[in-house]
Amino acid sequence: MIININRDEHYLIQEEISIDILLMLCINFILENLKKNINYLKKRMIDIINENQSFGEKKSIDIDKFSKLFSEIQKNMEYENSKILNTLLNKTLKYFNNFDDIDIYMRSFLNFREVLKSIDNENFDLKILMRKQFFEFISPIIEDKLKYLDESLENETWSNTIFNENSDKNIMNLQKLQNRIDIIFYKNFEDYKKVMNVDLFNQIITSQNSNISLSFFKKNQNEDKNSETNNNSNNNNHTSGENNTSEKIINTGNTQQNIDTKNTIEIRDEKFKIMNSSIVLINSIFELFKLILICDDSLMPHICDMMCSQIRKFLDYNREMVLNGEGVRKGKLKAIYQKEISIVCSNALIIERLVKLFWSNQLLKPIFSEITDLIQNIHITCKKKISELFQFL
Repeated sequence: MIININRDEHYLIQEEISIDILLMLCINFILENLKKNINYLKKRMIDIINENQSFGEKKSIDIDKFSKLFSEIQKNMEYENSKILNTLLNKTLKYFNNFDDIDIYMRSFLNFREVLKSIDNENFDLKILMRKQFFEFISPIIEDKLKYLDESLENETWSNTIFNENSDKNIMNLQKLQNRIDIIFYKNFEDYKKVMNVDLFNQIITSQNSNISLSFFKKNQNEDKNSETNNNSNNNNHTSGENNTSEKIINTGNTQQNIDTKNTIEIRDEKFKIMNSSIVLINSIFELFKLILICDDSLMPHICDMMCSQIRKFLDYNREMVLNGEGVRKGKLKAIYQKEISIVCSNALIIERLVKLFWSNQLLKPIFSEITDLIQNIHITCKKKISELFQFL
């Protein structure tokens, strides 16, 4: 009797990758041992030559030339080893293109890279080939997220009714979003990069959709908050005035409009109003955040450029629809009230908190400078618009 066993496709891909990893490690182990044996053989033969010449052999042997010959043999062996390894690596990396779940892809990628770091061969193109594959894989994914954000902005209602229905699904989605925010703000980005390994990344993957192991990320949050506060104050002293005013606007708006508190998220004990497009953007930034944590440093600016494209589109849309009055002209808003201005300010503050996380990295800080300027302009305009509204009361 034949039994057909249907196994998960991702499991099959990982199985193929594991077999190739084992093969690469075995081949490298065998050739490395051959190199060691050649070293031993070279030493023994040089000892024999020296002994023979000391007994009065007439024809002397050039030991330096002999030693260089053995070194050349070792070099050729290493080169041939790297050719085999690179061929296997190219073959294995093709399997990664078959993943359709980005979390499984990242976890497999990180494990693959960590294991193969043990191969010490200067001709082995591990870093170059993996960087190339990583960027080719994630680029279309990030482009799709930008399209998804476009759709979300186009369909934004500005109604603040996201979670008004007290359903289990809505509560679960909000909890997932809050979990992801807690993970992002658990550590300063630079600290995250320093300690990132397979175990920590697996904890991130496990915690992103539930609070099962979220306590791991929350337990030292107060310590990290002090460090982050000091870092932010050094980098953003010039913005504190507008930020405080904006947060007061948000609090006033919540009180007067009686906004449902389920429409808020929390960042380091501060609550911010959200809407549908805010959720889409934060989730997208979280996915990019995970990619930046595990990617090669040289790819971080490219990914952050893509992140900035999404953030810029989101902030420009908020500014145009509310602060510039385009929402009224297009019929999406009846009028511009304090509630709408408060939401725009809340969105800008959320982005500001997220952007500050990357300022500890010197490669990334300049990339977000334009976004920072845009946020400050929005803060100033919100303050001005609220003042104008109060003049008519």
